[in-house]
Amino acid sequence: MDIILDKKGNTEASIKIKLNEADYQPKIEEKVNQYRKKASIKGFRPGKAPAGLIKKMYGKAILVDEINHILSESLPKYIKENNLNILGEPLPADEQAESIDWDHQKEFEFSYDIGFVNDFTYELSDKIKITRHKIKVSDNEINQEVDYLRNQFGERSNPETAAENDFVNGTLKDQDSDKHFHVYLKPAELPAKTAKQLTGLKKDDEITIDIQKLFDDKTKLASNLRVSAEEAEELKGDYTFKVERINRIDMAEINQEFFDKIFGKDQVKTEEEFRQKIEESLQQNFDFESDNLLNRDIRDYLMKNINFDMPNEFLKRWLLATNEGNITIEEIEKDYDDFAKETKWSLISNKITKDQELKVEPEKIREIAIQQMEAQVGQPGILSQMGEQADPILKDYMSKNYMKIYNQAQEQKVLEQIKEKISVTEKEVSFDEFKELIKN
Repeated sequence: MDIILDKKGNTEASIKIKLNEADYQPKIEEKVNQYRKKASIKGFRPGKAPAGLIKKMYGKAILVDEINHILSESLPKYIKENNLNILGEPLPADEQAESIDWDHQKEFEFSYDIGFVNDFTYELSDKIKITRHKIKVSDNEINQEVDYLRNQFGERSNPETAAENDFVNGTLKDQDSDKHFHVYLKPAELPAKTAKQLTGLKKDDEITIDIQKLFDDKTKLASNLRVSAEEAEELKGDYTFKVERINRIDMAEINQEFFDKIFGKDQVKTEEEFRQKIEESLQQNFDFESDNLLNRDIRDYLMKNINFDMPNEFLKRWLLATNEGNITIEEIEKDYDDFAKETKWSLISNKITKDQELKVEPEKIREIAIQQMEAQVGQPGILSQMGEQADPILKDYMSKNYMKIYNQAQEQKVLEQIKEKISVTEKEVSFDEFKELIKN
């Protein structure tokens, strides 16, 4: 058997596999004998049918099966032995396979296109300087969180008349068509003229609203109507708003009962302790966001400064082939840059993992799983509060999401290693300043 690597450039090649009769015939004979022992053919005792008859009946199927078996073993073995860092999977030359004469051909040649990256180098040292932006929790953020929690645990009612801070539930209907939307409107969040119209309304009352003047921000209009920004922009004219229900939340009082609902019985006993707990929780969330931005900046820096060529055209062909019928080349082109960035980062991350001999410990897997679950419910620390009751829930989540958790744990391990090698300086910023950094 001959295997030849034919490089077509710096990132693409074809692997040609040539088979002659000596490569597959011994196995063919062996399988024919196995078929003879098992075959039950009319006119012959079990296991006594002539080999020639077996070949005539099953020979082509045995040949195809054996050659596919040889290819499936020899191709990945060749790739591994020659340290080819391939991306995607080898793409067979389909037109070549279709021209094979399985009845008469004795020698076969198969060709596979591959995309690969050559080995690359990187530097991790204190010459690389990255800033971690630490968010300072302000009194304003603490006050907003306290008000949010007071609303969450507040008393709910349905008053007869709408006030400024109530939620007015109703239907917006186009006066010139059947188009309509179910919405919740809070007068306090609307332009002054519209807020005045809504305040004082009762169930079944109706008012006329210019749809484009309902909100100052077109993004808010699209969000509240649950349509795209383009669809919201196209809406014109007067709409009738009919009140269906009024919802009111009377904010919870700041007392021991409120503290117990948030943090558990007698965990907090004064408003000062309560605000301190809120600050700690916010700081934990902010630190998480600061670390995410730092990780993004590190990734961006390394991807910008570690250079190697990618087999972009091959990868597009591979994506099209492996998603045949489910995606178009236009869709691939549209999203390819994001795919290429993730692929490049994966290559860098895997090389650092290998070079630095990094391993993910089981404790880290568990830690990431807890973080993911608590992020989903939006309650940091909830699992630790549940104690042993959380174990079966955590075990079930880990079994269903193991690879996702493992990949995140591996990435954290890589980023931790990078941070130990480079120079990270800390700069304190406000939450508003941080939001601007995220946008940029």
